[in-house]
Amino acid sequence: MASFTAVEAYTHFDKDEPDKCHLIGDPDVYDIGVRLGFYLQYLALMIHLWANPEAANSARSGLSIFTLEIFTNAYRTMSWEGSIVILEILILGSMTIGLTLSTLPDFILFTAKNSELYLWLMLGMLSMWTLSLPWVFLTKQNNGLKPGCDVSIPFLFISIKASNKTWQIFMKVSSCLSIPGAAALAISSSIALYLYYKKNDFGLGNDGNIRRREGDVNIDINADDFDEQVIMGLFERIAFLGITFFRLLATALSIAQVEHTIKKNQIDISSAPITSTGQFIPLLMGVYCAFGAIVSAVKR
Repeated sequence: MASFTAVEAYTHFDKDEPDKCHLIGDPDVYDIGVRLGFYLQYLALMIHLWANPEAANSARSGLSIFTLEIFTNAYRTMSWEGSIVILEILILGSMTIGLTLSTLPDFILFTAKNSELYLWLMLGMLSMWTLSLPWVFLTKQNNGLKPGCDVSIPFLFISIKASNKTWQIFMKVSSCLSIPGAAALAISSSIALYLYYKKNDFGLGNDGNIRRREGDVNIDINADDFDEQVIMGLFERIAFLGITFFRLLATALSIAQVEHTIKKNQIDISSAPITSTGQFIPLLMGVYCAFGAIVSAVKR
């Protein structure tokens, strides 16, 4: 998803209107087509996890590729003069990291061996985003900000100005404190991805064995293990309901954060309409993935 737009694709105040606070958004990262396409691909993954978990890996792969493309476009422009990096990094985190992390509990309780690649890719992107925060809040926190023009950072029911000194100090300190954990996560995920590559030969499993979720029963279960299987099945059902609630809550908060940030700051992303190539293709991909997931769930 390279930049298809003819406009300057980064978050900035309009240079042609120096007397106004006209904030122009990045169409290659969070314009309507990109956002809807990402949300729909995430929806496809959720449908697979609920109705047909064995088919979820294709949705995971597509979502990972889409996320990497969005990351590439975002970080490519963050060093540009006038780019409001603080808005870009927070929207990026809410949209991509927030949504993908909501699937993490599925890996803890219902992990398939051939899902390890997606898990480590997801954690690797989380560590990359976290490690970039000190650079943002120590060197780019005021980048692109314009005197007399407020840039708001909304969170749930409150809103903080990006120029607020107390908030800036808090973010500087907290981002620096996150470095050891993020660095350890980056190193471990890199090693895990390398070992996965060596073990599976381009991601193809050697034994093909998958740990089944609830509803799948091995044919060689002994009668003596029946009670244990019933208890484990009940546990998995309860855990699945809890994870579903957590996922829905995390999804709602992440999407609300992105949409509220765009609305609160009145970010203008009309330069790339949904009919443009850079918006229509991501949207079409999302519609295709969501439709395929629905058809797969109905057949299931």
